[in-house]
Amino acid sequence: VSQTITVRDDTPPTILPIPYYTFDCGEDVIIPVPTVSDNCSGNSDIDIYFSKTVFGVTTTYGPLPTDIEEWTMFDPGTTTEVCVWAVDECGNTTDPAVCFDVTINPCGGVYCTYTQGYYGNAGGLTCDGSTTSDFIMSLLDTDLVLGRVAENRSMTIGMYDVDCVLELLPGGGPAKKLNGNGDCEDPSLTLAKDGSSKNALFSQTLTLALNLRANPGPNGLGDLLLYDGHLRIAPSSDCDDENAYVTGPYMDYYIDSDVICHLRQNYDPNPTVFHILEFCNDALAGLVHNGMMSKATNAAALINEAFDECMFGYFVEESLIACTQSATAPPPAGGSISGAFLENTTLTASPNPFSTVANIKFSVPDRIRVSLEVYT
Repeated sequence: VSQTITVRDDTPPTILPIPYYTFDCGEDVIIPVPTVSDNCSGNSDIDIYFSKTVFGVTTTYGPLPTDIEEWTMFDPGTTTEVCVWAVDECGNTTDPAVCFDVTINPCGGVYCTYTQGYYGNAGGLTCDGSTTSDFIMSLLDTDLVLGRVAENRSMTIGMYDVDCVLELLPGGGPAKKLNGNGDCEDPSLTLAKDGSSKNALFSQTLTLALNLRANPGPNGLGDLLLYDGHLRIAPSSDCDDENAYVTGPYMDYYIDSDVICHLRQNYDPNPTVFHILEFCNDALAGLVHNGMMSKATNAAALINEAFDECMFGYFVEESLIACTQSATAPPPAGGSISGAFLENTTLTASPNPFSTVANIKFSVPDRIRVSLEVYT
């Protein structure tokens, strides 16, 4: 006599409670895979799933280990609700799921910048309710000099020259060096026309200078290390509040690698946001290669706009990009090149013509700055 006995498994897997986790910025996030048990199925026959909810958006992953890399991926400055459930080989699902929080403390701090459009808007308000005029007045407690006086290419914004700033900004047009030493009494030297600046480099440099004064050091915006120029920012819950928290996902921005290399080779091996301002001032003074003027403008604009009206932000420390000898330095300043100098200067390019790669070699008989331009 034989008899078939069928055992129906309707008992879902169980998951041991999981504690809440908190990690500091940059700390390795280590979350053990949940401990799951089942009355019938072995571990190899149980699929584990989990969901992550942050800023009201829920995403489901699994089964593990297919998405195991997602298990420890969390944005800094966020608290993410993680829920875990398991499904055994009979299709029974853990209900309710086991949920816990993973908190990653913010990286960097909250910095508050304003765009050139804001600084040129007489009727504007700061995030704390101050008027644009009062805010600019507070930043002009000392003269603000853009460009380089010694190079006879500068613009001085004097103390209390609020109306001058309001007229000059916002500006646009191509990036240019300044023509002479000027001030708000003689705005024509700033390449201004009809009141507003027609020089994007000047406009963004002025805006960046004001923003650095609005975020003073130590540990102010100017002290932020640039590393490879990879900037991550996220919206803040409040205006310059020490208790502010991240209210949205991080976004990524990048400063041109040519700018990073130029700053390392000409200012500091570990450049900061402050060195971008120095770079822009040198560009206004005609001390950098023309091709770098637009890149200086873009770098300043990125800082001015990325932290607009207060954002969490930091530059990601990555493996440093390799910089070859800079080709962005200016040619020798002033004077003419003698015939003897030219006779001892060599320049060769091979093969010529070429299709994909050419070797360019040159030598000069003195220790000077050299600019090498290649045109198609």
